[in-house]
Amino acid sequence: MADKKLKLKDQLGRVVRLDDGNAGATLGKNLYGADGKLLKASDIINPPQQQGGAIATVWKLIREIPANIQRLAALVGAGFAIRRPSGEWLLRTFQAGPGITIENGDGDDGDPVIGLTPLTKTADAALSGHRIIRATGPTTAGYASASIEAHADDVLGMTTGAAAAGTEVPYVTDAEVTEPSWNWTPLLPLYLAADGLMTQTSPSLGEAEFSLVVGFATGTTSARIRIETPIYLED
Repeated sequence: MADKKLKLKDQLGRVVRLDDGNAGATLGKNLYGADGKLLKASDIINPPQQQGGAIATVWKLIREIPANIQRLAALVGAGFAIRRPSGEWLLRTFQAGPGITIENGDGDDGDPVIGLTPLTKTADAALSGHRIIRATGPTTAGYASASIEAHADDVLGMTTGAAAAGTEVPYVTDAEVTEPSWNWTPLLPLYLAADGLMTQTSPSLGEAEFSLVVGFATGTTSARIRIETPIYLED
């Protein structure tokens, strides 16, 4: 019986030659290509492209590209892809919100960078830096004092710069701050005193109406500012 040629079921028009006999042919054993070379499975099923050993899908050998891949490939623009429950693909970008800044939200010019905008209030009087302030109105702030009971629940944080009356004063509520003029004992708590000042001496009844920890010393000239819950002092 003469050898037989069979056309491969692909889009390249290739054929293989079957040896004479009734046993059929087996890849890697006795199945040959038109050039007479023994065929292996890797020769006809998604053969790897010559890219430094990297395995890549040869799409021209696939008759039906998945719909998801087609929709993803059709996206145009910058951003990150998301798939909706309906199967639709969309591009999204990071957006800034209140108190949050975004750089390179679509990743086109680099990795997205998310930051916090400085907190500010309008000073209701001249305020110094590194003092504890409280809310005196929806948008205004002034010094907090442990000797005034009404200040206990209004404390905002610590100023990071000075401000004249009627101007914006920046402040932090939870942050590491360094000030060369400080001389703290490391690891001990910081308490609110009078006129926004801080102390490491726990306040006592008579000199204060409440005790409020506003942070703790991380070094002699540094502190972690963090406003805790006030404790009211009573007889």
